[in-house]
Amino acid sequence: MLNNNYFIDQSVLIVDDDLYALEELEEALLEYGLTVHKATNSNDAVTLAMEFKPSFILMDFHLPDTDGLETTAMIRNFLPDVEVIMISGQDSFIAEANIRNTGSTAVLRKPVSVESISRFISNKLNV
Repeated sequence: MLNNNYFIDQSVLIVDDDLYALEELEEALLEYGLTVHKATNSNDAVTLAMEFKPSFILMDFHLPDTDGLETTAMIRNFLPDVEVIMISGQDSFIAEANIRNTGSTAVLRKPVSVESISRFISNKLNV
């Protein structure tokens, strides 16, 4: 495991309606020194993204009020360069193609490992 504060000064917005997954990811990412913001629906995700302008967004594909694709598109209107990691439990290749067409930087399958997220962020930050 990386040292605490490995990603200091970086923030992440986790968007997932599964409260257990949300808490698990938050706890793990806090250990890496990331500032973590959480949303359980599209509306809150857009509001938090506008307010905090996170470095990275972990976006669940299925949300209660709309899907992660539409939410990502809304956020990209004001944060066009934010790194979005789409997370999904769907096995469909069509869903993955749709996810990639939103400009998501990566697609991870649930359950998501914190190590895969850490590697992705490390690569983007060149650390």
